[in-house]
Amino acid sequence: EDLGAEEYARGKVSGLPTRLTKLGKESRTAYVEADKGTYYTLGFTSPETLFEKYYPVYQRLLKSFRVVESQ
Repeated sequence: EDLGAEEYARGKVSGLPTRLTKLGKESRTAYVEADKGTYYTLGFTSPETLFEKYYPVYQRLLKSFRVVESQ
């Protein structure tokens, strides 16, 4: 059984290029590009038995995440 992470999609979060990875059935990570080689990392991990119940919360985080420039 291969337990390595795999990229399963690319998209945008907060308007920024994002790579989405998964590890098994219980872990998801979004790498949101802040600058070349610099990323915000948004992750979700739970026991497999609770994953489906709480995954919508992670999806809401991805939709609502905003990068705000400091002033």
